[in-house]
Amino acid sequence: MIKPILLFCAILIGFYNLQAQSEERAIIASAGEQLSNSSCQVSFTVGDLIIETSSNENIELTQGFQQGNVISTTVNLNNSDKLSLKVYPNPYIDFISIDIDGDFEPLNYRIYRLDGALILNDQLEMGKNKILLNSIDYPQIILTITNKKGEVLKAFKLNSK
Repeated sequence: MIKPILLFCAILIGFYNLQAQSEERAIIASAGEQLSNSSCQVSFTVGDLIIETSSNENIELTQGFQQGNVISTTVNLNNSDKLSLKVYPNPYIDFISIDIDGDFEPLNYRIYRLDGALILNDQLEMGKNKILLNSIDYPQIILTITNKKGEVLKAFKLNSK
């Protein structure tokens, strides 16, 4: 009689300790931390020495342990169909490049914080432009491209890495 009870207890303990696979994110890194309070959350890892981003028309693939929620938003305004713009990389580290094709001259850029405060503004040239952002310490910024009247032609939401 004791053997069936012991067998039943062993099976019950086995089921109690049995766990299914979990799909939680797990990071094996040399160092890192996750900090949060009531208004924000910050997490980081140390050890991502090389991170590469590859993309095509349909998908973007980024390597690395920490992959935040990257949101890229483009807004077309004021008859900007004839203007061809490429803004990259997003997310950026120290700079962004703006490639301009079209017959809009002169064009200006303005960079704002999310609260609307103007950070940078200057004129753009046709062709390739490089804007240094290493002095900007905000996780997200808004880039607007304006014509000489100050009308916004395109707007981009950019994320820092």
